[in-house]
Amino acid sequence: MNEDLDITGLNGRIIDVIKTDFPKFHITEKSKVWHQVALGYLMFWMWRWPKNENGKRKWSSTFMTEFTTTMGYGMYVTDISILTRRRYWWTIAHEFVHISDMEKYGSIPYSIAYLFPQCLVLLAPLAIGTIWFPSMIWFLAFLVSGLPWPSPEGHIWNGEDIQ
Repeated sequence: MNEDLDITGLNGRIIDVIKTDFPKFHITEKSKVWHQVALGYLMFWMWRWPKNENGKRKWSSTFMTEFTTTMGYGMYVTDISILTRRRYWWTIAHEFVHISDMEKYGSIPYSIAYLFPQCLVLLAPLAIGTIWFPSMIWFLAFLVSGLPWPSPEGHIWNGEDIQ
């Protein structure tokens, strides 16, 4: 994170709390991290077709320019200056919940639950075993899980069930 940036008010206080609870926490611009850039390309090219009711792309083509993401203890923002926006505290607090949940449930179980069913697409390459074991053809069914289905548990992880 840019230490020269003056982050005051509620945003700064929330960041201080997160750093107290999770010393590994860091904030970085997406464009400076290879895995965020790679995800941006993947989202842009793989899921170009889904549109919302207004005919606008849902989120795939704007991943790098409009969305803040969290992976592990890292919070990845579109532009570091966004942290000075007055109402950005809500997003910082939201990402803090993701980090807390990851810590509470464990990195792997949390990731699987959050990314389900898309994470099942990683099993599809096992279908190559069909060459030796014809019954492994069923692993091709996991390709369908790579489509942009809504996560059955995603709404819980995103706090929509919290009253």
